[in-house]
Parts: sequence; C-alpha cells; structure tokens
Amino acid sequence: MDSRIRYTKFRIKVAFFELLKNCPVDKMTVKGICDIAMVNRATFYKYYDSAADLMNKIEEEMLDSLEEQLKKVDLTNHRANFTIILKDVYDNATNYEMLFEKSGDGRFRDRFFNLFYKRNMELIEMYFPNLPYPDKRRLYYFIAEGLIGIMKTWMAEGCKDPIDEVVGFMVALIDTINKNFKGQ
Repeated sequence: MDSRIRYTKFRIKVAFFELLKNCPVDKMTVKGICDIAMVNRATFYKYYDSAADLMNKIEEEMLDSLEEQLKKVDLTNHRANFTIILKDVYDNATNYEMLFEKSGDGRFRDRFFNLFYKRNMELIEMYFPNLPYPDKRRLYYFIAEGLIGIMKTWMAEGCKDPIDEVVGFMVALIDTINKNFKGQ
C-alpha cells in the first residue's frame, strides 16, 4: 500500500478514536471525522462507507492481527497465549478500551470472544472430553468473562501491573480450573 494511503487512513482512524472519546459511533458523522482528520469526504468514502464501516474495519484489523500472532503459538501454552493478548492490549490500550466500553453495542466484545471461542473449545474438549456440550459452553464463557474482567480492570488501572504478573495470575486460574474441575 502506498505510504500516502497508509497515512491518510491513519489520520482517519486517529480522528475516529478522537471522536469516539465523547461520541458513540451511531452519532458520529463522516463530516466530523473528516474535519478532524483534515481530509475531504470523497477521500473518506474512497476507503469507508460510513463511521460504522470504519469501526468495523478497525475491529477486523485489530482482531486479525491478534489472531495471526496467536496462530504462531501452541494452543496449550497458556502463558504464551495470554502474553500475546496482553501485549497487544497494552500496545493498543486506548483503542481496546474505547472499543470495549465506548462503542456502545458490545459488538467488539462479542467479536473478541468469538475469536477465541473455537480455539478454546478445543482446549476444553481436550481437558474435559466427557463434559456435555452445554456445560463446555458454560465453562468457556465462565473462563472468558473472567479473563475479560481481568483485562478490563488492568486497562482501567492504566496497565500499570507488569504483563508477566497479570499473565501469571491468569495462568494460575486456568491451571486451577484444569486441575480441580472434574466436570462430571
């Protein structure tokens, strides 16, 4: 991609997040984004259909990048997986926080969950093969909601605790569940 196009898209994304601080995406206007980004509307429409389309593409880019990083790591290596996730969250903390909390509809949160659903259901199947499927889903969401809560708290506190410390806590929780939950 041409460096001018990358720069223009970057400015549009920065403007989007600037507006998202105080304005939900459904109230955002293309004009408002363009004014902050200092691009004309034709340029915006060259790449995006609407503010919602821009948000969708930002979410896809973030989640696709995270998914590519996770594919390089063994599924059972919880420490490596959590480290990748938390490092990505740390590197993009403001964006994650706004998409989790301020996009309004919970869509990013759902997409984030769905990214991990298949991978983690494989783990649950491996650790708890005799657990009925409805209980496997419940277990997944119990674990996922807890881990999201840890991440949101960590972000809300400014990502001050070292990643290794937070990852260690998350791994200890998962190990405890794996060792102590019989599920049958």
